[in-house]
Formats: sequence, structure tokens, C-alpha cells
Amino acid sequence: MKKLGIIILSVIMVGLLGSAGAAVAANKAKEAKVSELGQSEVFTGLYIRAADTVNIAGTVNGDVVVAANTVTISGVVRGNVYAAGERVVISGTVSGNVHLAASEATVSGKTGSLYVVASDITTAPAAQADGSIIAAASSILLEGTSSQAAYLAGSTVIVDGAVGGSLNVAGATIGLESKAKVGGDFTYDSSSVPQISNDQNISGTIRKANPAASSPSKSWWSTKLMGLLYNVASALLLGMVLLKLIPGTMQASADYLAKRPARSLLVGFGFILFVPITLVLLFVTIVGIPVAILGLFAYITVWMVASQLPALWLGRMVTRKDSSSMKFSDNALALLIGLLVLSL
Repeated sequence: MKKLGIIILSVIMVGLLGSAGAAVAANKAKEAKVSELGQSEVFTGLYIRAADTVNIAGTVNGDVVVAANTVTISGVVRGNVYAAGERVVISGTVSGNVHLAASEATVSGKTGSLYVVASDITTAPAAQADGSIIAAASSILLEGTSSQAAYLAGSTVIVDGAVGGSLNVAGATIGLESKAKVGGDFTYDSSSVPQISNDQNISGTIRKANPAASSPSKSWWSTKLMGLLYNVASALLLGMVLLKLIPGTMQASADYLAKRPARSLLVGFGFILFVPITLVLLFVTIVGIPVAILGLFAYITVWMVASQLPALWLGRMVTRKDSSSMKFSDNALALLIGLLVLSL
């Protein structure tokens, strides 16, 4: 029933966004390929950007929410950072916590706690996390320092830096190099024995995780929880960007759904059934191929944006706020609530 409900909601959203797809595509076309905050520039407030490349060399007095192929933060952020991209590099100073979702994430600056999900994660020797580090990736190289505990999960995990608290690692290959220092216990979950250069640098005990805690069922739930958090974080970041870029379309679509759900459902089913057929027919003709390509792009864009609206609608129902008086922060909270509800 849960899956059926999500499918129906998604269909409704597609119907709502069918007419908005072209507007979204046009808006994306107008986006700057490079969004940059110069070294001498100061921005106060919530800094939200979506572009091919985002560079922050100046100062932001507030939180940062960015999505781009390449994200570089070399300046100062007096707040939290939420970033998603193919490559994310943080070499500046972030007074708050850092949340990253990327293919390649590199941190060499000063930050609060680090929460990272990526394919490859590297914290350089100069990196200083004033808090905990929680990271999941295929490959993790921790050369920087963390004032508190570190929780790392990956296929290959190498630690060659200092961890102020306990070190908890799960991985196929685990190594603690000569510069690795652990201020607490070192707990590992692996089928092989970790390679430790100098166990005298570990203040606490070295132990393998309780076998019962790493049973298949619990391991499965751990993996599912990590996947859930990643999906919610990614969807929330995308939704916040959309709320900033096209707030009118997002709010109007959610309002229309609340007033006419049945009609939205019918339009959504029609969109799903007939648009693919039309695109296929266009592809078989030489003249129609360019139109079909543009149509396919719009169709995919609509599907991507549609995933956010069920959550926004459900979150509004939970918060029970008047949509006309809802600010960006109110909509962001509603979106988060809705995403959590749909993920349960």
C-alpha cells in the first residue's frame, strides 16, 4: 500500500508539473554556468545557488545551500554548509557543520562536524573538524584531525590523522598509518584484521565489533538507514534549490493538488501514457528528432521535480499552515517532514 500510495502521488505530481516542465527547462537554461562570490565580497543571509560551477571565495554570514557539478568553498562561511555535486572541495573555513553528497569530496579547511556521503572522500592533513566525522564512501582517506569521534564506512578506509574521540570503522580494507592517533577506543567491523602501524597511538582499546551487532539482519538495517539518510538529504537539497529558484511554481502546484487531487491524477496518468508514445513517434522521423530530444529532456526534468511535490504537500498537511503566509523556511521544514514521512 505504501508503494502504491507513492506511485499515485508521483503521478499526481507529474500531472501538476506537465505544464511547468517547459518553464523549469527555460529557467535552467538561464542559470549562470558559473556562480561566484569574489574574495572581497560579503553575503549576509541564506546563500543558495545552483549552477555548473559554484565558487565561494568571499564571506557568507549564514548557511550555504549549493548544487553544482563542481563546488569550491575557499572563503569563510559563518554557518552550516549543504552541498551536492560531482566534485566538492572545501579549503576555507566553515564555522558550522558541513553536509556533503558528492562523487568526490575533498576537505582541507577548518569546519565543524563533517557528514559526508561520496564515492571518494579525502580529508587533507590541514583539515580540522571541530566535532565528529561521519562518512560513508567506497574509498576514505582521513589525514586531517577531528576533535571528537569518527564513524567511517567504506570498502577501503585509511586513517593517517588524529581523532580526538573514539574511532569506529567498517570496511573490507582498514589501515591506520604512522600518523594515526586515536583519543579513545578503536572499534572495527571487517572480515580481515586492520593494518595498524603503531598501536601505541591508540589511547583506548582495540576491539572487533560484536559479531551479533554485525549479523546480516542488523547489517542490512544499517545499510538501509544510510541509504534512507542519503536519499532524504539529497532530495531535501534539491527541493530547497527548487523552492528558491521556482517558488511560485512549487507552491502553486502544491496548492492545486490540495484543491483538485482527482483532476491532477487524471492529468498525470494522461501525461505518463501519451507523452512517451508521442516521443517515440517523433524519433522515427528525421524532422521530429530535435523536438523529441527536447521533449525527452523536459519529460525527465518533470519527473525529477515531481519527486519533491508529494513531500511538500504532505508536509504542509502536517504543519497545517496557511500556504499564502508560508516563507522559504516554512516550506523547507514542510518538505523535510514530507520526505521523512514518505521514507518511513
